[in-house]
Amino acid sequence: MRKNIIDKLEFDWEGLQTELEDLSLSNFRGKNNQGFVKVTLPDFVGSYGLKENKIFFPKQFITPHKFVEHVVDYKKCNWLGAVEYLVSLDHENQSFFKNILSTSSDNFPKDIYKYALVNRYLLFLRDLAAYENKKTHLIGKTPKPKILLTHDVDAIDISFGLKIRQYFQNKNWPNLNKSENLKFFKEIVEMEEKYNTKSIFFFSAYRPFISLPLIDPKYKLDNLVSVFQFLESKHFEIGLHPSVVSSFSKYSLNLEIKKINKFISTNLVSVRNHWLSFFKNRTWRIQQNCNIKYDFTLGFNDIPGFRNFCALHTFSYRDLKSIPTFIMDGQFYNYNFNQNSEVIELIKPYIDEVKNVGGVASIDFHQRFFHEFYGYKNLYEDILKYLEKEGLL
Repeated sequence: MRKNIIDKLEFDWEGLQTELEDLSLSNFRGKNNQGFVKVTLPDFVGSYGLKENKIFFPKQFITPHKFVEHVVDYKKCNWLGAVEYLVSLDHENQSFFKNILSTSSDNFPKDIYKYALVNRYLLFLRDLAAYENKKTHLIGKTPKPKILLTHDVDAIDISFGLKIRQYFQNKNWPNLNKSENLKFFKEIVEMEEKYNTKSIFFFSAYRPFISLPLIDPKYKLDNLVSVFQFLESKHFEIGLHPSVVSSFSKYSLNLEIKKINKFISTNLVSVRNHWLSFFKNRTWRIQQNCNIKYDFTLGFNDIPGFRNFCALHTFSYRDLKSIPTFIMDGQFYNYNFNQNSEVIELIKPYIDEVKNVGGVASIDFHQRFFHEFYGYKNLYEDILKYLEKEGLL
C-alpha cells in the first residue's frame, strides 16, 4: 500500500485504510500522459452523483490488455498510483511562463477538470474495501463537504496598471474614473453575515524592486489600517496575496510576510499567490520554510475546475496544507466573457461535484468585482444562496 499518499490526504476512510492491502488490484504504471479512458465501476459501489457507472482514469495506470471503448475490469487499474500521480501534479509539464500564468494544461480536454477524480478513486477504494469486508453499511457514505470563501485584493482604487491588466485579459478597456475606489469590504462582510458565513481576505504586501510593474498589486498597507481593524473586529481572517516572485523566492516571501504581520493582530497562516503563480517543485517548499500553514494557490486562471483533480485538504509539503481553488470570478469575466445570469448556471455543476464527493475546496471572488463595471455583485450573492440551499455554508 502507498502509505505516503494515504497520509498526505485528509480523507475519511472509516477505518478501512488498513484493508486496502488485501484488495487484488494492479500496481502497473506505464509512460506518462497517455490520456484518459473510462473504467466501468461495479454495481455494488456508490455512484456519488455520476449519471453512469463509469469514471475517467489515466491510461498509463491500467495493466495492458484488450478492451473496446472502456475498461470493464477495475482490478486492472492501479488506483492508488493514479491518485499519487494526479495529486502530485505529475501530469503537468509546464513552462516557466505557464507556471506564472497558471493556465490549464494542453495535455487533456478542458472538461476533464470538472471532476474531482482523486476523491472519486478514494471513495471507490473505500467502498470496495467495505464490500470485501462485509461492511456494506459504509458504502455510499459521503464525507461532509466544505467550501471556503476567499477574496484576493488586487486593487483598492483605479490605477493605470489595473486598466492595462484588464484590457489584456479581455480586450475590454475599463471605463473607470481614478476617483472611484474598489473598497467593498463592508458590503462583502454584510452580505456574508446575512448568510451566517465568513471568508478570508488576501492582501498584497507591495515591495519596491521585488513586485513586478503592471503585474503585481501596488497599493500600500498603511492605507488599509482601518480595513484590517474592521475585518478583525468581525473575526474575518486576513491572509497574504504574495507577489509572483514570491512563488519561487523564499527571500521575497519572507519580506512580504514580515510586512503584513506588522498590520494584523495574529501571525499570518494563509496565502494565495498572485495570478495563482505556482511552481510544483518549489512553491510549497518555500511556503513551508516560511511557516505558512495553508496555501490556496492551486487552481487555474482560465477555467474553473480541479487542477490536480482533487477536492481535499492535502499535506503538500510536510505540515503545509493545500486547499484547491476551483472557482474564480476572472475565469468567467476575463477568459470566457459571460453575463451575470449565465455564470451561476456554469458554476453550479462544480459546486455539485464538491458536494457529491464530500470534498473541500475554495472559491476566489475579488472584492473589486462588486463594482458596477464588472457587475458581479449579484453573482456573488447567487453563489451564497446556492451554497446555503445545498448546505455548504
